[in-house]
Amino acid sequence: MLLLNNDLAYLPTLLCTFLLFFCGVQQHDDQVAAFLPSWRYQQRVHVALSVVVVDTSSSSNGNDDDVVGDDDRHLLEWQALESGCQLLVTTVTPKAIVHFLGGAFVSPQPTVAYRYVLEQLAKKDYAIIATPFAVDFNYRKPAADIKGKFSKACRELELAQDSENGNDNDDRVRITNFSSLPQLAMGHSLGALMHVLLDCEYAKENGDDDDGTLSTTISSTRGAALISYNNKNVEGAIPGFKEVFVPAFSPLEPLTRDPKVTDTLQRVQELRRTGFDTIRNIATMAPGVKPLVLKAIDDAEAAAELVDQLPGVVASIANGSTEFEPNPEEMRRLVVDKYTQASPLIVRFTNDPIDESDILASILPKSLKIKQRDLPGTHLTPLAIDPNSDSTPLLPIPETFANSPFGDIRQDLLLTNADALVSILDDYFTESIQKVRDV
Repeated sequence: MLLLNNDLAYLPTLLCTFLLFFCGVQQHDDQVAAFLPSWRYQQRVHVALSVVVVDTSSSSNGNDDDVVGDDDRHLLEWQALESGCQLLVTTVTPKAIVHFLGGAFVSPQPTVAYRYVLEQLAKKDYAIIATPFAVDFNYRKPAADIKGKFSKACRELELAQDSENGNDNDDRVRITNFSSLPQLAMGHSLGALMHVLLDCEYAKENGDDDDGTLSTTISSTRGAALISYNNKNVEGAIPGFKEVFVPAFSPLEPLTRDPKVTDTLQRVQELRRTGFDTIRNIATMAPGVKPLVLKAIDDAEAAAELVDQLPGVVASIANGSTEFEPNPEEMRRLVVDKYTQASPLIVRFTNDPIDESDILASILPKSLKIKQRDLPGTHLTPLAIDPNSDSTPLLPIPETFANSPFGDIRQDLLLTNADALVSILDDYFTESIQKVRDV
C-alpha cells in the first residue's frame, strides 16, 4: 500500500484521515504508485496539510438553505447531541433516520472515518445519527452503551421537534417530522455485528428508558444494512493473540488497579485537549482562516482520541480476557434464536478475506427474506475519502488527472466502489421506507 511515510512523522495529528485516504486505494496500489511521483506528491501533501492557510478573498454571504444540494460548495456539519451521538442532516424534513455504527478501532470517531459515505447518504435526505462506541471484549457493554446513547438522542430530537414554536433561544437541532420518520440501521464490520446483537438483545423491549422518558427503541427499526459482517474469534481478529499479546500484557495486571496509572492517563488526555484547544484558538484568531483549517484540527484531535481505547483493551487482556463475549458460537446461536429484523440487507465486498456475511446469511431464518449483494471493493471501501471534498482537509487531486492514462484517478480509483455502496444502500432504504408507507 502506498503511504506517505516521510511525512507521517511530521503529521501525526492527521494520521487517521491520512491513513484512511490511502487505505481506500489499496486495491489499486500498482496504478497509483506508477502514476503519482511519490516524493513530489508527498511534499505537496505536507505543504497543504501542515501550513495554516488564510483566505483573503471575500467571505460567503451567510445564506443557509434548509437543503444542501450536491453542487453546494460548503461544509456539511456534524452536530453533537447531548447523548454523545452525532447528527448529520441536510433538511428539516428528512425521509428517514439512519442509525450508523462503525467498525473496530475507528468506531469512536465514525464521523471522520466514514465521512464520505455518510455525507453522500445525507445529501439524499437521510438524517444520519452516528453513535460512537469503544471496543470491548464483552460486546454487550458497548451494545448497552449504544442503546442508551441512541435512545437519548431520539428523545432529544423528539423534544426539539415539540419545541419548534417555542423558545427562540433554544438552539437544539429541529427535525420537524422526527416522530413520523422510519428508523433504519446501518453498520460496518463490528458495527454490523453490534446492530445484530442489539436486535437480539433489545428488539422486544418496549417502554421507558432508565431516566423515565419514552424513546425510540430497537424494535422501531424498519430496515438494517449489514456491511462486511464479521464475527471472528480473538485469534482470527488479532493474529498471534495468545502467543504474543497475552504474555506481553499479563504482567501489567497490577498496573490496571493502580489509581496513579489512571490519574496519569487522565492528565495526559486533559493535556491533549488543552493543546488542541490552544491550537484551535490561535487558528481562530488569525484573520481569514479557512474553515478547512479548523476542520483539519478537529480531525486531528479525533484521530488522537482513538488511542484512548487502548488502555481498556490492555487492561482486559491483562485481567485474563481471552475471547469475545458472546463468543462466535454463542453469537451464532443468538442470531438463530432471537434475530427478528425483516428483510435485512447483507453486503459483501469481493476482495474481503475477513468477511463472514455468507455465514450470517446461512443461519438467518428464511422467513426473514434476507437480501444479499456482492460489490467490488475491500473491507475498507466504506472508509473511502474524497480528497476534493470541501469537508476533507486533504490536498485535492487536480482536475487534469481526470483524463490520465489510468482513468479518472479520483473517481475510478478512490470513489467508484464507495459510490456503488451508497447507491445500493439508497435503493434498499427507499424500498424499506416504501414498505412502511404501504402498511
